[in-house]
Amino acid sequence: MNRGKQPSASTPLINASHAQMQQYTPLEEDSSRSLEAGTDQLVPVKESGDNKSLLTPLKIVALCSTWFALGVWIYSYIVLEIPSLPLFSAGKDSCPKAGSKAGGTLGSLYAWGALVSMFVAPTAGLVSDKTKTKWGRRYPFVLGGFVGVTATVWGIHYGNETVLFVTFAVIQMFFSIAASAYNGLVADVVPDTQRGVVSGALGSATAFGNLFGAG
Repeated sequence: MNRGKQPSASTPLINASHAQMQQYTPLEEDSSRSLEAGTDQLVPVKESGDNKSLLTPLKIVALCSTWFALGVWIYSYIVLEIPSLPLFSAGKDSCPKAGSKAGGTLGSLYAWGALVSMFVAPTAGLVSDKTKTKWGRRYPFVLGGFVGVTATVWGIHYGNETVLFVTFAVIQMFFSIAASAYNGLVADVVPDTQRGVVSGALGSATAFGNLFGAG
């Protein structure tokens, strides 16, 4: 007796499952599309994007106010105050001459401060990225840095050349900590659509601060 191959009862289920897998294969190929609820149609999925709230003009001004104050301080301190110290000049309104010993010392002082900032700034920024506190990851560094600058800036008027170099290094360290954390804070709160506007406003605030410090 010649017996033909009997179809298995599970064959329709296998074929149906295979058909469904083929039907939904585009989901794996295009992750930006998904099944619409209650239908078999593929529809685009909206990407999350930037979830930061837009800053009001008042908040942008608040961010710029710190940069304005830093612009005033940098110009009045670096450009006006330090060159007029007795170590570098003979009077309040005089500055060291180019090529003089005092001029070389002043240049070395600025180079020393830049060297300190070159190492401290990226390190402080990296540490603040990984810091978690109840006050946030940036504010402790910003406030601590500015308090440190305020507490040590008065030391530049006392002592000899060695004391000045040490004090200036400490000031630059605290300033770099505060500035790097503040840059990170700006990046944390400013949405992508306002990055250009806020960056331009910060640059203008610094420039106006320098002008105000020079006046």
